[in-house]
Amino acid sequence: MIFQETTMPTSFFLAFLLFLSAPPPAHGQPAGSTYCAQGGVRRFQGTATCLCTGTVYYCIGSTTSCYQTTVSGSVTCSNGVFGDPSYGSRKNCYCKPSGCSAGLKGPAGSCSACAAGQYQPSNQFTGTTCTSCPSGQYQGSTGQTSCTSCPSGQAQASTGQSGCTNCPTGQSQASTGQTGCTNCGPGTYTNAIGLSACSGCTVGLYQGSYGQTGCVYCPSGTYTDQNGQSGCKNCAIGQYKPTASSALCTTCLVGTYSPFVGSSACANCPRGEYQDQRGKTSCIACPAGKYESRTGSSSASCQGDCTCGYFCAAGSTNADARDCGTGFYCPTGTTGPVPIGTNLGFPIVTNLLLATNFCSQGTCPSTQVCDNGVAADKFGWKFPLACTNDVIYETTMTEYVAGLNGANPPEAIGKNGFGGFVFYCC
Repeated sequence: MIFQETTMPTSFFLAFLLFLSAPPPAHGQPAGSTYCAQGGVRRFQGTATCLCTGTVYYCIGSTTSCYQTTVSGSVTCSNGVFGDPSYGSRKNCYCKPSGCSAGLKGPAGSCSACAAGQYQPSNQFTGTTCTSCPSGQYQGSTGQTSCTSCPSGQAQASTGQSGCTNCPTGQSQASTGQTGCTNCGPGTYTNAIGLSACSGCTVGLYQGSYGQTGCVYCPSGTYTDQNGQSGCKNCAIGQYKPTASSALCTTCLVGTYSPFVGSSACANCPRGEYQDQRGKTSCIACPAGKYESRTGSSSASCQGDCTCGYFCAAGSTNADARDCGTGFYCPTGTTGPVPIGTNLGFPIVTNLLLATNFCSQGTCPSTQVCDNGVAADKFGWKFPLACTNDVIYETTMTEYVAGLNGANPPEAIGKNGFGGFVFYCC
């Protein structure tokens, strides 16, 4: 017999190789499964690994004759693992996933929803417990695949919780997913729950402690001029704040003063002093020739001029503070006693009692006298019917002086060298 050699086309070999590497026919695998590895032909043959969470079937490639096992991970697809359903036949492994969907827990075949406060993110889950939400997170519904961060203004310190807790008064939380709230710092507060930020104390108020629900008025004499302050400042000199409920300090009024910081009131200027400007730390003595018997004066003129016949030094408290004394005269509002002089002159006119000129340095006019030999104004040499204000008179007639009882009675201030009287009309 003669054999004839034939040559097979290359395309035939390529098709044959594809057939050997391809999965077995679909009609040979269990329903709901997928091919995962090629198995052995004889016992202990097969080294491929099948990854599966569920049931792995070890089947003859073209039939549904299979051995099976439950797997969670990987298994070697071999006769030695499964046995040999058909000696001498090629076997293959198929994976049929089992377990519970995300949000559910096992056992497989009897899945149930994760409770509130828990989650389960995987499909084909074969475990029997879900995972608790971590602190700072929550889950309010059942059957969930993840947890949610606590919002700002809330926190959760425990695990496995279905909700978060509002920050209490005096605390806040600006961030999400936090396990606790933070005390409000000095100068701030919260008076409601669930807030993400503390509020600053307003002008006139302060808070020096942590975790507070309100602010405090600055005491009298102190203030704040900005929001969010943890302490108060003293009112400056020349200012005051009378009550705690007042927001800011007030400038002292005219007639008052404040020499110290932190004053709750301004003091009235004392008697004999005045202040005509606001916000001052002291008062000013009334000028010489003036007086002030009241407190709180605001005028540089004070209460008025000193009384005629008296003089007032600076800071005087009475109109008749000091008497002129003998040998001096004091017009209204004078700053000090005015001396009469050592020698009084005489009138030029003929007078039976006073016949000669007594001035040593010239004749004194009829309206003047010689004060230490020098003519001085505001002196009279006549016998007046009534006193003229601010004029000095001289006479020898005591009864005449005593009889001048007008609105401004004369003040006897001395005698001349011939027994005559010298007096001053205010």
